[in-house]
Amino acid sequence: MSAFLLTEPEVGSDPARLATSMTPDDEGFVLFGIKLWATNGTIAGLFVVMARVPATEGNRGGITAFVVEADSPGITVEARNSFLGRRGIENALIRFDRVRVSAENVLMGVGRGLKIALATLNTGRLLLPAICGGKRGVQVVLERGPRLVG
Repeated sequence: MSAFLLTEPEVGSDPARLATSMTPDDEGFVLFGIKLWATNGTIAGLFVVMARVPATEGNRGGITAFVVEADSPGITVEARNSFLGRRGIENALIRFDRVRVSAENVLMGVGRGLKIALATLNTGRLLLPAICGGKRGVQVVLERGPRLVG
């Protein structure tokens, strides 16, 4: 099980305003920050974390996606299951305090996380309504025969 960690308390899901940071060091990166509304965050074994990497000589920096093991030292997971009628959502607030992350755990390269974040958001926001609408579309086709349903 994995969790996608983008949203932050002060910036919402706007990846361009992320405050969570990954500071490069000799062994990889050090992660600092807080993520909010992490679906599956309380039960995930892996996190895909969006964080800002500073620009350095030879490295443009920017929003970067990292795979982080949920049991890494420095991670605190706090349950946030306060949803009316939705007890099955395992939602969390997750704190990162000097979490060490290997350079091998960067997804698609430093500075390419914004593309991953936006693709994930767009897919999730479009897929769920399409699935719901698809069920209704199949029902209409079965009742009336094949044709475009708008």
